Amino acid sequence: MAVLELLKNRAGASWLFLVAATVVSWAVGAEHGTGSTVAVLVLGIAAIKVRLVGLDFMEGSISARTTVAGTGLRRASADLQLSKGC
Repeated sequence: MAVLELLKNRAGASWLFLVAATVVSWAVGAEHGTGSTVAVLVLGIAAIKVRLVGLDFMEGSISARTTVAGTGLRRASADLQLSKGC
């Protein structure tokens, strides 16, 4: 019953998706080494998770929803590169 309660609002559904995506990326990354296909899959899942967290859990999410999805992903990618000092 508690899982069904979480699905009643967007933040709860997003949280469940984030948990599932984390489990999937961990399972794929832990069991299959560091091949390029695995790396692309794990980074793709991470990009989706960054976008979802930005839209649903960060301050200013209303204005973030008005941006084009591709622009948001490019911005998230740029933010990750800046935080790593690239």
